[in-house]
Amino acid sequence: SKQRADAQALQTAERSAAEVYRLMTSGTGDDRLKGIDAMAQLDAAKVPPFALKVLQDRALLLRKEVGGGALDRGKTSFRKQEWEKAIEELKRVLVLNPGDEDALEASYYLGNALLQVRKSEEAVPHLVRFIEGDKRAKTRDFAMLLLVQAYDATGQKEKAIEVAREAAANYPNSEFGGAFRNRLARRSEGSGQGTGQGAAGSGPTPAPAPSPARPAPGPNP
Repeated sequence: SKQRADAQALQTAERSAAEVYRLMTSGTGDDRLKGIDAMAQLDAAKVPPFALKVLQDRALLLRKEVGGGALDRGKTSFRKQEWEKAIEELKRVLVLNPGDEDALEASYYLGNALLQVRKSEEAVPHLVRFIEGDKRAKTRDFAMLLLVQAYDATGQKEKAIEVAREAAANYPNSEFGGAFRNRLARRSEGSGQGTGQGAAGSGPTPAPAPSPARPAPGPNP
């Protein structure tokens, strides 16, 4: 009967929910992330509301725990100039759909690291996300310098000029102000692809030292 079928479906959903919870609470490290993947496969309409809320809360805590560890490792690798390791960890952070603060910080470091290994096109959306997402960040001017170079490296000269103009206007006293003004002064020139004539005029990418040496983006010191 339909009633019996519904009861069986409910029992199946409850067992599946229990298994998801087990996956998210047992095991170590990234293995628990399998529980988040399994939760996405649940028929939420059949899981009791209380059980669903427990799973959602656990998934949120797990994302914060695993994502926070990956962010710390990514930043440590970045400061050591181990670009590929940094990129791997920072990408892992973003896959976990972290909160805005962690997402913006990961985007900042990831965009910078990608630019260091000349993956300029891939760096653009991460830098844009950081610049648009936190307009009061202490490293926003440096991120805009990176974005100018990423746009120049990918032949997007007009976008590079637009960012340089905005940065020069918003940060007239920035230590990178000269680079922005220089980029605007040569706006009629080519994009400088592959010539080392980026926004700073001194190599394909700015040195990464300013970012770790300065306060991290976002409200935290």
